[in-house]
Amino acid sequence: MNHSKCFVFVVRQPPFRGDRTVELVDQLLAVAAFDHPVDVLFLDDGVWQLQAAHVLEGAGLRPSAPLLRTLEFYDVREVAAEHESLAERALSPDGLVLPVRLLARSEVPAWIAGHDVAVGCG
Repeated sequence: MNHSKCFVFVVRQPPFRGDRTVELVDQLLAVAAFDHPVDVLFLDDGVWQLQAAHVLEGAGLRPSAPLLRTLEFYDVREVAAEHESLAERALSPDGLVLPVRLLARSEVPAWIAGHDVAVGCG
């Protein structure tokens, strides 16, 4: 009998707020190690985590792209981003470090509710 719970990690903070991306990947690894399905949602300022590395490096910040690209190795099922959060920050889905599923703001609550556990990552 399978008792695994489906997790969604919700990322709301920008990459320049400490080592949040490292913490996110550590948490994902811990959950995935127990064969739980895992999804990630980037919204609000969290969409900056998906920005191309050269922009962050140019600002003197450590890029999170190499770490985020490892999500596929942790069996993350889906990476999603809120469309309005991207648009409000003039970010294009084509310029992100990962392919993402775009969700409209109105779709986010139901998408999160489709998971057993929601983990806020800042």
